[in-house]
Amino acid sequence: MYVLMIEDDEAYYHLIRRYIAHIGDIQIEWRNTIEQGLAYLDAHPIDLLLLDMMLPDGDGLTALGQVQIPFPTLPIIILTGEDSDELAFEAVRRGAQDYLVKARIDATALRRSLRYAIERKRLQEQVRRSDELYRTFARNFPNGALMLYDHDLRYNLIDGQGMADLGLSKEEMEGKTLREVFSSEVADEAEARMRAVLSGETFNREILVRGQTLAIRHVPIRDGSGAIISGMMMSQNITERKRAEERFRALLESAPDAMVIVDEDGMVVLVNSQTEQIFGYDREELIGRSSQILAPIPFRENDQYQINDLEMQNTGDLGKILSFYALRKDGSQFPVEVSLSPIEIEEGLLVAMSIRDVTERKLAEQQVLELAHERERVQLLSNFVRDISHDFRNPLATLTTSLYILARATETEKKKVTLERAEQQIARLTQLIDRLLIMTRLDTETALELYTMDVNRLITDFCSTLSFDAKKKAIQVACSLWENSLPIQVNAKEFRLALAELGKNALEYTPVESTITIRTRQQDNQAVVEVADSGIGIPSIEFALIFQRLYRVDKARSSETGGSGLGLSIVKRIIELHHGRVAVESVVGAGSTFRIFLPLIKIDG
Repeated sequence: MYVLMIEDDEAYYHLIRRYIAHIGDIQIEWRNTIEQGLAYLDAHPIDLLLLDMMLPDGDGLTALGQVQIPFPTLPIIILTGEDSDELAFEAVRRGAQDYLVKARIDATALRRSLRYAIERKRLQEQVRRSDELYRTFARNFPNGALMLYDHDLRYNLIDGQGMADLGLSKEEMEGKTLREVFSSEVADEAEARMRAVLSGETFNREILVRGQTLAIRHVPIRDGSGAIISGMMMSQNITERKRAEERFRALLESAPDAMVIVDEDGMVVLVNSQTEQIFGYDREELIGRSSQILAPIPFRENDQYQINDLEMQNTGDLGKILSFYALRKDGSQFPVEVSLSPIEIEEGLLVAMSIRDVTERKLAEQQVLELAHERERVQLLSNFVRDISHDFRNPLATLTTSLYILARATETEKKKVTLERAEQQIARLTQLIDRLLIMTRLDTETALELYTMDVNRLITDFCSTLSFDAKKKAIQVACSLWENSLPIQVNAKEFRLALAELGKNALEYTPVESTITIRTRQQDNQAVVEVADSGIGIPSIEFALIFQRLYRVDKARSSETGGSGLGLSIVKRIIELHHGRVAVESVVGAGSTFRIFLPLIKIDG
């Protein structure tokens, strides 16, 4: 420690020096005037000053002031030959750390005084810096004010831009106690709160002063050991914020949709009256609860609709419109569209959910869709009637002509030919009616009775039947079966009908003395049946059309071959009822291959 002594009595300096020598680790310098002492202080770092009050160039408390002005943080111990309590009190009040009477000084008293003076000055400097920090904070606290009070309820620090909002001033309060500033009525109420704060409690409230809304916060201030040394009251004018909140609430209430504001945890913080109306809840029932209460349980497990799992800061769902079903208080579900918008506030990020009940719109869309489907059905029926009328008209015209010829013909051979032609047309009409009945029956089926069978067995029977019919055109039928069984769930009667239609189609298009190839194989978990002809082929542009009812690749085919345009439609419908599909592959001039894909089943054992 470095000590400077300003004393005009050199003998007394040497006495103090001897005392200090017994204390240890202290170096002392001596000057005999204020002027010399100030010069030394300018040039050297000093930890403490021993100052005589009776000097040639400064006496009494004047000397103290002469040193404090240029060195306000320097700890000072006053040395005097006068034993006066009043003088001692005044010296300490003016900033001296201690007051020693020369006649009473010994090594012990001096050591204690030196250490006390330095510690007291250190604490005073801490308090000064702390006060300055609080004042700086208060002065820069937007629209706010700050007050510090001690256990005597004395206001030690008052500052801030918002003091005027409270109707108070720093000059009227700082250094005074609560009851010196306020009336008994006000002080009684405030004292209970201030005492509670000094006991460790915290208070938050809003008050209205002169038409201004102020947010008030009371908190205890603790030292390094955790002891409460003072209480602090912070006040902030939040009038504009409250007005903005009111405008926001008014905007929220005027929204045509349900508006739900949630925090980062998905907890509801605000709703509008539309939310109450649409969901059937009072807003008090929603605020503070998870927004998932508004979603059906199945959707609560779906990440797409987990509001509190959206990772609000960077979620891609913000700004998008989500469509799903919401849940009313009574348990009923209804379709909604939800758009999410971020709201940044001081406390973090909120998300505004705009929820629109689209029940009426969905019903209207459904009605439009049903109307479109009805129009499509009417159009299909119209086309069907037109096409089927044509198919009936030609045979009937032939029959009419044949009957006319029979009525007038005299030659037996001519009658025979005419009768054969009439029989052909009757057979054609019968076949057309049969297929129409089959198609009508299949349209009404929603599910078939299915049994487990090996598809190879069904194809073996099919090959035998087709070979018999093919002999009439000198056509060969080649049958190639998969080496292993291919078990499927099948209705044998309906499946044979589908195979028969494919067989008729192949026979009609395969030239005389050509070959029809039938194959079975396994592809992944499916059984595949192929029927390949070597006929005229089908243009690829018509692959998707040939399974439509009454569609014919060759428009002249009905009159030439008797084709109804219903065979492939029947095949497609039957395979669909078996949970399978049918596809075609064809090259014009080289033939076509029809493939049936059916799911294989696993046979235990």
